[in-house]
This record gives sequence, C-alpha cells and structure tokens, in this order.
Amino acid sequence: MKRQNTKQGKKKLSLFYKIYFIVIALVLVAAVIGLWWLHGVLRDYEDSQPKHVADEIFAKYYTSGDFAALASKCVESNPFESADAVAKYLNDHYKGAEMTCTSGAMKDGMPTYIVKVGDYKVSSFTLAEKEKNSRGWEMYKEGTFEVYYDADTLTLVIPTGYSASVDGVELDDSYVTERAIPSPEAEYLPEGVTGITYVKYEVRGLLEDPDIRVTGADGRVADVTYEEKDKAYHTYPLFDEALEKEQSDYVIEAISQYTLLMSADNYWGAVKVYFDPDSQIYEDTYESAQYIWTIIPHDSAEITEAEASRFIKYSDDIFACRVKMVNVLTKGAETFRDPVDWTVIFRNVNGEWLICGMITNS
Repeated sequence: MKRQNTKQGKKKLSLFYKIYFIVIALVLVAAVIGLWWLHGVLRDYEDSQPKHVADEIFAKYYTSGDFAALASKCVESNPFESADAVAKYLNDHYKGAEMTCTSGAMKDGMPTYIVKVGDYKVSSFTLAEKEKNSRGWEMYKEGTFEVYYDADTLTLVIPTGYSASVDGVELDDSYVTERAIPSPEAEYLPEGVTGITYVKYEVRGLLEDPDIRVTGADGRVADVTYEEKDKAYHTYPLFDEALEKEQSDYVIEAISQYTLLMSADNYWGAVKVYFDPDSQIYEDTYESAQYIWTIIPHDSAEITEAEASRFIKYSDDIFACRVKMVNVLTKGAETFRDPVDWTVIFRNVNGEWLICGMITNS
C-alpha cells in the first residue's frame, strides 16, 4: 500500500502581486529620494536667507560686547576719530545694555538691519552678496557698518590762503561753509587797502578734543584759539614780530593817552598828535573829548596791564594791531577797573605813524 504524500506544494505569487510590490518599492525609493532632495532644497534655501547671517553678525559684534571689533568696522565712515575713541564711546554708553536687531529698509538693494537699545538707534549694518549657491540663490556676507553717537561739531575760521587739518585730516573745500569773510577792521582801512578775509570750516563727528593745525602760506604754523563769543576756533594772520618790537611802545603810549582822555584825565592837545587829521576818527575823537558826560567820579587814573599784539602789516604805509589795557580809577579807598580792548589802525603820514581807525573788540 503506497504512502500518500501529504506535503503540499509552495504557492507562487501571481504576476499582479509581483508588479504591485515592485511598484510599492519603487514608490518608496522615489519618496526617499524626493524627501532627500526636498530636504537639500529646503536646507539650501534656509542657508541663503539673510537673517541667519544677520544673527551671526549681531551676536559677533553686538551681544558679545566686543565693541572694539565693531568700532574697527565702522571707523572709516568718520575720518576724524580713531577706532579706540569710538569703542570707548560705545563701552561708556552701552556696555551691558540689552540690544535688539530688526530688519530695516533696503540700502542699495542690500538687506539692512537696525540695532537699538530701547528706542535709541545705536548702529546699523548691511549685508553684501557673497556668491550664488549651486541652486542659483544669493548667499550673503558682512557689508558696511555704521555707529550713531552724539558728537561735537567744530567750527574753524582761518585767513584765506591758509591750510588746516583736524586730527590729521586735511580740510578741503567740502568742509567750507563760508568764504571771503571780511575782518572787522576792513571798513576802517583807507581806500585801496585790501584787508584780511577769512574762510569758515565745519567738521562734524568729533568725540574727543580735536588736534587742529593751521599753516600759513609761508609754511609757518599759526596759533589756534577757541573763542566763546561765537563758539569757534580762530586763527589770525601770522603777525609781524619785527613790527611789534619796533612799534609796541609807541602804540601803547598813544592808546594810553587816548584812554586817559576818555576818562577826562587828559586833554585833546596831548592826544591829537597821535591821530591822522585827515581821518574820520580824528573828528570823532575831538567831538567826544568836548562832551564826556558819563565819567565815573575819581581822584586819579592809572594805566595798567597794557599790551600791544597781533601786528599785521597791510602795506608799507598801513598796519593794525590789538591793544589791551586797564584804566584804574581811584576815589579814596575805592577803585574801579575799566578794561579796554581795541584794534587800532595806523597810517604813515609824512614819516609818522598816526591812528586812522579804531575798533572795539567785543
């Protein structure tokens, strides 16, 4: 009797299922490839966004507190201050302060970001195009930086033809705000005599005391002084030292006699010899000597602290200088100091230097 074979044969997949599973496998492979491609696209897109570069810049130069690095980036925008001065300003004002960074209006087609402390605008920076990635999208890098600070403005007035520099930067025509400014004595000079004119410069963005250098046409360095009356730095023409040495005593004597006349301590005959009889001031001084109504009562007068300076030679026959002195009036134990400060113009008349003009210096 034969044994019955109970082992059943293996079932084979139908063609339908073979195709089905192959399609499923292909779909899964395509999905994986698609996801990988999409991830790459999204990653490249995200990497190309300017906000990430901006965040890195903000962390590097602002929230890090490394203001020296920031100052070195923006110092070229202000040639009058060093990176150290800008960094010191930032540290003094913003060290430890909480800063925010927000996007601003595009500048020259490039993304711009504004950095603030509260509502106060501290700085701004732009991004620059770096290169295109493999997908043709723009990549960005650091652009330009600006720091905003409360700075001083300097006004400088110098004679025409002189040159000036501030903190080592030569001042060119771009800093000029006014030209051909006449000197105060110009209207008192005799006809045909050209007076000194001045040029006014303005410099912005100063954080520290400026180093000002003014040079005359002959290469000599001129003095620079700050005058509160107009809150400006002034340079006057390089003065004639030889003329000062030659005429200083005479000038002081002439103005001392005039000053005593004005306090009724002298008489016209002793004073008129110092004045040009053909000048208007000769007539004016004569009239004043006849009608002096506001004299402070006193017993005696003495000229002190007399000095003559700033001698300027306009021609062989004309010069001007500044004369300062104090007329001390005494009555009993009381004294009154009457300071005077004049610019005096002298003309050579037949070999004698005579006063032809006077201006009170305010």
